[in-house]
Amino acid sequence: MISKEQTIELKGVSVILLLIHHYFYVYRGYGNIIMDYIVDYSKICVTLFVVLSGYGLYKTYKNQNFGYFKFTFNRIKKIIIPFQIVFILFVLLGTVFNLRTLEQAYGLNNVFLKMLIEFLGLRNFFIPLLGSFAYNETWWFIPMLLWFYILFVPLAKMMEKHGLMAILTIWIICKLVIPRTIPQVILNMIYPDYLFAFAIAIFLSMYEDNIKDFIKEKRLSNIIILFLASIPILFFTQSATLSSSFWILSLLIVFIYIAIDEKYNLRFVKEVLFQFGKYSYQIYLTHTFIYYYFFTEFSYYFNSTILVLLQGIIVSFALGFLVNKITKAIINLINKIKTIKLESRKANCS
Repeated sequence: MISKEQTIELKGVSVILLLIHHYFYVYRGYGNIIMDYIVDYSKICVTLFVVLSGYGLYKTYKNQNFGYFKFTFNRIKKIIIPFQIVFILFVLLGTVFNLRTLEQAYGLNNVFLKMLIEFLGLRNFFIPLLGSFAYNETWWFIPMLLWFYILFVPLAKMMEKHGLMAILTIWIICKLVIPRTIPQVILNMIYPDYLFAFAIAIFLSMYEDNIKDFIKEKRLSNIIILFLASIPILFFTQSATLSSSFWILSLLIVFIYIAIDEKYNLRFVKEVLFQFGKYSYQIYLTHTFIYYYFFTEFSYYFNSTILVLLQGIIVSFALGFLVNKITKAIINLINKIKTIKLESRKANCS
């Protein structure tokens, strides 16, 4: 239903929404009320990326014959190694040029322990013990994604076996049981709203042929009717907040984008979104250093919402592109060193 190309383009949509949300979340759109609403709704970028991750992950899982540990390890390695390279690069930059010190990020106690925990992508799980700490606050998403990847195979197997009953059970747990029984400090570690969005995306990926049949005749109208009908579900959750409805809105964005893409030939828009989606992970990992930690004055130099946003989008894309190339070069170098060592061992054995 969603092609690989469309998934990358939708990641482009997600990362642009991320930049809008973060650049103006603190400064609230320079006092522009309309921009303030856009900023609030732009937070949907997280749920949208989670939905795309869950959907794509099941496609990969279905086409591979790996066991739980190998599949999970491969997926975690794919996100954790680029993150760790960025972590080392930017911690070095920040400390050497005094742009963000270790004391600012980690305080005076347990500095290297906190660094190691964040480096391993486990920060969220240690905040109850060590208090709040981070070299980059927006990296909270990494531990959440690792948590979801660990849960992915059990969730997928549960839905393959029990279908709609499984997704209903997950909804009850995430939307009713957990918010009413788990302390807030633990909720901040398990993210039940995002977990349900992740699960629903797996479910849709699993049963996409049935969904195709439903939207085959009148694609757009049927989608809108379906989601309008599902909105009352929100009122049965603990709190029908804006963020709790984002799983519905994210799926609506996905389906409407597909409908528009198949009806209209928007080559330039697709290419722009594809490029942003291609480097979305590196843009996410690095963009906060531009507007918040390292170059705040530069980022908000213009007294115009549009110019600040354009500058932020262009600079964030350029940095994401550069970091992507550096990351690939470092990974290729590490792989070459490993290959040389392996060949050397074989030669010594013979």
